[in-house]
Amino acid sequence: MKAVIPLKAWAFRLQDVRLLDSPFKHAMELDRKYLLSLDEDRLLHNFRVNAGLPSSAKPLGGWEEPNGELRGHSVGHYLTACAMMYASTGDERLREKGNAVVSGLAECQVKMGSGYLSAYPEEFIDRVEARRRVWAPYYTLHKIYAGLLDMYVYCDSRQALEVCKKFADWVIRRNERLSDEQMQRMLDRYRSVSITWPSSARPRNARTNSPAYTPTPRFRNSWALPVSMNLRARSG
Repeated sequence: MKAVIPLKAWAFRLQDVRLLDSPFKHAMELDRKYLLSLDEDRLLHNFRVNAGLPSSAKPLGGWEEPNGELRGHSVGHYLTACAMMYASTGDERLREKGNAVVSGLAECQVKMGSGYLSAYPEEFIDRVEARRRVWAPYYTLHKIYAGLLDMYVYCDSRQALEVCKKFADWVIRRNERLSDEQMQRMLDRYRSVSITWPSSARPRNARTNSPAYTPTPRFRNSWALPVSMNLRARSG
């Protein structure tokens, strides 16, 4: 398709840009130090507990405290941060830490057996469908999904892609059994980003070469909310 307005600027790949000495590089180095300081077992603690796997790690606090309804989403952000920081610096330690978390998540997914992957029980999704009080379960799951995809895109983690595909298959199965009326009722109750994830659940251009990950008209039409990430642009 011919552009109506000629482009005057293009985005650079993260791998093609390196910061020179500056306040920006200083801020980036502080971020890198922080990412390297986090313990993988503590990040995985809530996921392992939810999957019924043993964990002796000290739980994290804040958004990740064991009773918080958003627990798990920071781990998705962590994967995205490690992946992008690796692309920006080439620091293998970041890819190794990201891969360690991906491996831990894969073990939890296998233990749960359905493709579902979260630090909280699937009962949270039951509450969304029943229109009962719950914070933002699909938002939280989407952060994990996005982190896995970033580990594939920027760190070439095939394991992350496989976990991501099983994860997407679960959310597709979970929502395709609902009627359009049920979906609309959920939208009427939760008009926020907390349920945008099903519309972007299919990693359609993440080099899967599978028609199973092409959005169906039903998903495109029923979930008419902004999609929080453009898979086509990110995974080329």
